[in-house]
Amino acid sequence: MKVSKIALVLVFWFIAAGSLLPAIRAEVTIPEYQARIEECKEALAKNPEQAKVLAEVGWLSHFYLADNQTATEYFQKALSYDSGQAKALEGLGIIYDSKGFYDEAFNYFIQLIYSIPQSPIAEVYLWRAFYLLPSVSAWQELTNLCQDLIDSTLASHILKANAHWILSEINQRQAKIEDAVAEIEELGFIKDWLIIGSFDNEGKDGFDQVFAPEEEIDFNKTYEGKERDVKWRRLQIRPKFSYLDLRALFRPHEKTTAYALTFVHSPSHQAVALRVGSSDAIKVWLNDQLLLSRDVYRPANFDQDAAGGFLHQGWNKLLVKVCQDEGDWGLYLRLTDPQGELLPNLSFSTEKARLKDIKSYPSLETEAEVKVEKGAIAYFENQVREKPEDAFAHAYLGYLYSVKEAFDIEDEADKKEFLKAMGLNSHYAPFHYRLALVESDKNKKRMSLEKALAIDPEHAKSYFRLGRYYYGRDNYQEAEDQFKEALKINPHYLNSRLYLAFIYSYRGWDKEAASELEKIIKIAPHYAPAHSELADCLEKWGTLPQALAEYKTALSLDFTREYTREKLIDLYAYLRDEQKMKEEYKNLIELNPYDTGPYLEMAKIYEGLDDYEMAIAQCEEALVICPEDYEVLAEIG
Repeated sequence: MKVSKIALVLVFWFIAAGSLLPAIRAEVTIPEYQARIEECKEALAKNPEQAKVLAEVGWLSHFYLADNQTATEYFQKALSYDSGQAKALEGLGIIYDSKGFYDEAFNYFIQLIYSIPQSPIAEVYLWRAFYLLPSVSAWQELTNLCQDLIDSTLASHILKANAHWILSEINQRQAKIEDAVAEIEELGFIKDWLIIGSFDNEGKDGFDQVFAPEEEIDFNKTYEGKERDVKWRRLQIRPKFSYLDLRALFRPHEKTTAYALTFVHSPSHQAVALRVGSSDAIKVWLNDQLLLSRDVYRPANFDQDAAGGFLHQGWNKLLVKVCQDEGDWGLYLRLTDPQGELLPNLSFSTEKARLKDIKSYPSLETEAEVKVEKGAIAYFENQVREKPEDAFAHAYLGYLYSVKEAFDIEDEADKKEFLKAMGLNSHYAPFHYRLALVESDKNKKRMSLEKALAIDPEHAKSYFRLGRYYYGRDNYQEAEDQFKEALKINPHYLNSRLYLAFIYSYRGWDKEAASELEKIIKIAPHYAPAHSELADCLEKWGTLPQALAEYKTALSLDFTREYTREKLIDLYAYLRDEQKMKEEYKNLIELNPYDTGPYLEMAKIYEGLDDYEMAIAQCEEALVICPEDYEVLAEIG
């Protein structure tokens, strides 16, 4: 059982929680690095089995001298003496990742997390491993790791929550919907809501504007909304995967504001942490006390913000306000104890009669009295304040900011941290690469990638991203050249081959495109994008049975590939296979219960079959989700 594996490989690591490089300072000159390497070599001459010293030589070579070959040799030697040597595992993972050897990088990241489950760094690499999933074959390894972290006594509750979330994502991709929902249920998300909207948010003014639900809760009243009168209604379909999709639930849904309300029963007076993700700006009141206020415009993500408060014994009122500018609009909200553990015996109700059970509580407690654990982000925020010279602390923080997307897009908080890291060591290619990923200015993005390659000419990922840059500018020849440079370093670099296929397809070279895709599938049969694109080529050639097979294979590898499913539906439509079309629309609903689009499309199928009763039934199901959906109302008409 791998729970014991975590305990067995745990070493008394002198940097269990902080940066892996506390002894290596940015202001040291290159001759001093070399002098330190010589000191280490002298120590190794006396005792060659010092894994920590071997790893230090590896990091000096990698981080300051950009000598990845020497670094790799020393990291591997370190692991030969201590298979859980964290610095060596991280170094090898970074080097292999930079060259697009994702299976190897993934394996080292997994081993690293097993070595340091108690460290905030484990959260960083859990997400890095997750984002490698489309390109790796060993999905089960990450599934096992997440389960082991959940069962571990060493991992924090925040890390365990991230593991549950990632397990849910993996299960969705593998079409294990019940298992995915079960993981979500372990996290304490609220799924029972009363909702009202849309109110106005033109010019992003709605956040500070006090609308009626902030002044009173009256379920019998109607209020002036953005385009029509609005009133409270109960959410009829619970959010399966915890996301309350306000964009699907309301019309209008651009530059708008809405409120969600629920009642929480607590068996005792206890401290609570509210953990939210939102698109966009959000306020949360608990028993009329404002606990969280974030005027930010961003994509919604897991656990972007947290705030503390108190649940009183009995029924409590929880009110949420979410403002949106354009695009997605919604929220995640879960309740835990301050350390992040699921609170037992809470119950939720949307019974309007509960409002009379809410007592008037004196405002004796304040948010400041409840210290809420926020995981690795809070740790590294503190680390960069206390040790601003720690380049890796800035880099870890920048990465977590980019994953969680907790700040306003215009703040560029992730970019600022990568710039600070780069300022401490401008001769480290991964810092330039990470900066390029979050850089909004396209020319600066290109320059950062070119700088990374000037430092490390074998940084295949930078060649790939340069190729993407030129591809996005329709400079296909330059893009092709960059993708081929990446393939010189790593012939198995799947992403580069995929984009070569895109270029060949754009030029009308369908056979060459198919050839590249077939190479990918031979190298990595688990790579869903290649199957999907090959299906597209086969469909163009009119070999429809083979195209169907490839689309199905792609979806068997990743059930959540919406674009692939839409292509499959289009092909079924061409073949006039209405039954298969309906099955795929039901799969879309399974993944996103709030999407009224599939209901509308199924209504059109039934209409084409002259089954008007079933067509209307589909429309009525859609109107349960969004009573103001103009397209659905027009279809019924």
